[in-house]
Amino acid sequence: MNFLSISSHVVHGYVGNKAINMAIQFKPDVDNIDILNTVQLNTHPKYLINKKYADLAVINYDSETLINQILKTSLFEFLQMDYSCIILSYFNNAQGIDYLTEVLMNKQNKDTKIILDPIMGDNGKLYCNPMVVKSYKNLITNLDIDCILPNQFELELLVNDEYNFEETKNDKYFAELIKKFHDKYPKVQNLIVTSVMINKTTPYILISSTLKPNMIRKINLERFYLKDTIIYGCGDLFTGLIAYEYTKNMRQQENDIEIADIFKIVLSVVRDLKVVIDKSVNSRIKIDEFKYQLNDLNLIECIDDVLSKRENDYNKDESYYEIEYLV
Repeated sequence: MNFLSISSHVVHGYVGNKAINMAIQFKPDVDNIDILNTVQLNTHPKYLINKKYADLAVINYDSETLINQILKTSLFEFLQMDYSCIILSYFNNAQGIDYLTEVLMNKQNKDTKIILDPIMGDNGKLYCNPMVVKSYKNLITNLDIDCILPNQFELELLVNDEYNFEETKNDKYFAELIKKFHDKYPKVQNLIVTSVMINKTTPYILISSTLKPNMIRKINLERFYLKDTIIYGCGDLFTGLIAYEYTKNMRQQENDIEIADIFKIVLSVVRDLKVVIDKSVNSRIKIDEFKYQLNDLNLIECIDDVLSKRENDYNKDESYYEIEYLV
């Protein structure tokens, strides 16, 4: 399998493309993963309290060069790269996303899986250019997306154009929100919503698929979360692992091998992520502003445990997490 990941790069740490790359490159059936960096940072912006140093070595690459010259002309036309999966992640450039939409609409074939993590903001705060939201909506409207992985805030931006801080959001609210999403973006097959707070108390992942339109499942992450702890890099690792597992399963389907549904794929990735976090916490936690902060994950130490494992290494036990149906 060949992968392409389009996201950010940090010189130090394991977030963005460095985390996505680690999630995929050691798997036994991966031939290659190409990395296209949309920005270069010295490290994660939250890694350093002093913003003066956090902003050092920031390079925003020219979007026309990135997409039309490197991706379209070099990778697609000259090298004739035919990717099993293309991962679209951090790209804080509306024009770049528009270029990307146009190139993939002309290039994309049915065999290439598209995994999108539309990074725009979190916890009610937008940390991208507002025009990026409009460009993502255009991309999601026009491309066949296999899996999209917004957090709760990003899902509400894509559906409602705004975020309601005051409203208590229960099962019914999220069921209606997800239905609106699929009605608005029918070319998206699987929706995986992270960082969902139901009734402002319990964290969940919500999973829905157009293949099973009347079923929305949720994974309770209360045992998974560390109280008052901020962890960076989990979302990127999650995206990379989802991309690998989903693409692998679709290849098995082509070979008439029984495959796992999207819910089982997500549950498997959640287990892997829990192992990585547990191995990282003791050595990398530090105090910052009265909260614990994990700046990145110990991915090197997890290669043998998680990142290079084969199919028969998976733990099939689902009892640790509360598995429920939203509707």
